[in-house]
Amino acid sequence: GYPVMLKSTAGGGGIGMEVCQDATGLGAAYNRVAQASRANFGDAGLFLEKFIARARHVEVQLFGDGKGKVLALGTRDCSAQRRNQKIVEETPAPGFSRSEAPELFEGAARMAAALNYRSAGTAEYLVDAATGRYYFLEINTRLQVEHGITEAVTGVDLVEWMVRVAGGETVDLSVSESGHAREVRICAEDPGKDFLPSSGLLTEVVFPEGVRCDRWITAGTVVPANYDSLVAKLIVSAPTRDGAIAKMKEALAATSLAGIETNLEYLRQVIASEEFAAPGAISTGSLGRFVYVPPTIEVLASGTQTTVQDWPGRLGYWEVGIPPSGPMDALSFRLANRLVGNPEGTAGLEITVSGPTLKFNRATEVALVGAAMPTTLDGDPVTFGAPVRVSAGSIL
Repeated sequence: GYPVMLKSTAGGGGIGMEVCQDATGLGAAYNRVAQASRANFGDAGLFLEKFIARARHVEVQLFGDGKGKVLALGTRDCSAQRRNQKIVEETPAPGFSRSEAPELFEGAARMAAALNYRSAGTAEYLVDAATGRYYFLEINTRLQVEHGITEAVTGVDLVEWMVRVAGGETVDLSVSESGHAREVRICAEDPGKDFLPSSGLLTEVVFPEGVRCDRWITAGTVVPANYDSLVAKLIVSAPTRDGAIAKMKEALAATSLAGIETNLEYLRQVIASEEFAAPGAISTGSLGRFVYVPPTIEVLASGTQTTVQDWPGRLGYWEVGIPPSGPMDALSFRLANRLVGNPEGTAGLEITVSGPTLKFNRATEVALVGAAMPTTLDGDPVTFGAPVRVSAGSIL
C-alpha cells in the first residue's frame, strides 16, 4: 500500500530516493529517480520499500575478520538528518543499547558472519518510532563518517583494526562499551539561506582543547565549491547521555569559524532544543520542521562609505605601513553601544556618506547616534539617541 519509498539500488547519502503517495506519483517519480541514480552512481536500478512516516535511523557498527567471526561494537542513532544527510549522531541509540536490544546485535553480526565479512561495516535499520519495530535497510561496506563516536565509547581504533586485518594480521575481536558519545558535522553552508553551499577563505578556525575534532581546515584554508561541504566533526563523550549533551554544548560554544558561512550556529540551536534532549524523540523528519533563528543581519544595500568599526580601533602601526582605524566620531560610537547595553568596544557601523539597507533575521535592539539623517524602520521614522526595538524580518 501507499505511500512507498522509491530508492536507487546504488544510492547513498540521501541521493536517489523519493516518497510516492500514490500510483500516479510513483509513475512520475520513476524517471526522475532513475536519472538521478544514473547520473550520480552510474546505475539506474530502483526498488520499493515500506515508507515509515515517523522513522528513526539506527545502525550497528560491525567488524569482521573475514573468517566468519564478526563483532557488533554498538548502536548509533543517526536520526537527526537534514535532507536525508546525517548531521548529529549519538551512541548508544536510545532504546537500542546492547542490553535493551540484544537481538539487533546478534542478528546484525550473524548476517555479516554468513558472508565471511572482513573489515569495518555497518548494518543500518529503520525504526518505526510509533511501534519500536525495526526494518533492515542495508549493510554499508565501508567506514562511516560517524565511526568516531563508537571509538569514543569502546576505546577501539577502527581504522587501525582495518589496516591490520588488511595486512593479514589477526585482531582480537573483543570490546566493552562505556558511557555515551555525540558527534556533530560542521559544514560549509548557510542555514540562513536554505543551506546554500559556502566557499572561500577561512580567516579564523578555533576548536576547543580536550575535544576530539576530525577536520581538514585551519586558518588560511580556502574551502572550494567542488566537494562535499563537510569541514569538521566534533566528538564528545561522557558517562551519561545528559553529560554528553552538556559537553557538546560547551564544545560548540568554544568553536569559532570566520570568513565563510557554516552551520555552526544552527548546530548550537539544534543541540539546545528540547526535542533533541529527549531520548529517542528525534526522527528523520525532525530537522525538516526545526525553526532556525539566525543571529544575523542581511545587507540588502551597503551604503557609500559605511564601515564596520570598533573603538579604539587599530592604533600604533602607521610606522610599518598599516594605517590606523577606528570610528571618526568615537564619542557617538561609544554612546550608541551604551544605549543598547554593549561594552564600548563592541563593533558597529559608522556611516559617513549614505546609510545601508539592513534586514534583521532576529529580534534585537539598535541605537543610532550622531549627525541625524532620514532613517526608517519598516517605513516609519526612527528616533535618534534612544534604544529602538527591531523585530525579526524588519528592514532598517
